[in-house]
Amino acid sequence: MNNQPIQTNEMYFPLKKSSLGVLNICSDGICRFLQEILERHDLRSVSCRSFYIPAGGEKGMIVLNKKDDKAEELILESLNVAGMKTAFIYAYDGAPDVNFACGASLLMRSPWFWGALTSVTALLFFVGLPGLFWLSFWGSVGWFFSRFITSRQFSSWISSWRSTVGKN
Repeated sequence: MNNQPIQTNEMYFPLKKSSLGVLNICSDGICRFLQEILERHDLRSVSCRSFYIPAGGEKGMIVLNKKDDKAEELILESLNVAGMKTAFIYAYDGAPDVNFACGASLLMRSPWFWGALTSVTALLFFVGLPGLFWLSFWGSVGWFFSRFITSRQFSSWISSWRSTVGKN
């Protein structure tokens, strides 16, 4: 059983904003902090797998490997002292590791994303909105057509058609 938090690139979330600035917290740091509290209270079977704060959210989302009322109570006590509201998500042992924090940053680091964004911007600049509309329209038609062609239903139609033609 893996009771260690997921090893990821450190992700920082804004916790509090004031006229003095922004207080950011580290997701890995919160997981390590919570793991120490759980171990100190002999709850080694429970582990913090991930922590994140959704964009624009005020609640910290904590991913635990199993539901345990005593562990939840300890975590709530510990984080309420800091003024942090929390909610729990459960990713049971055997489930794939969850790291909600990296989704947006992976997209921002993807050259495919930036290439597509630059292409759409250039297309909009050179051909205007009508060109962008027609490109999107025909691209969607092509996507739906290819989706239909690669479907199981289309394959079964082709198989039945071949068997019918083969009988004649």
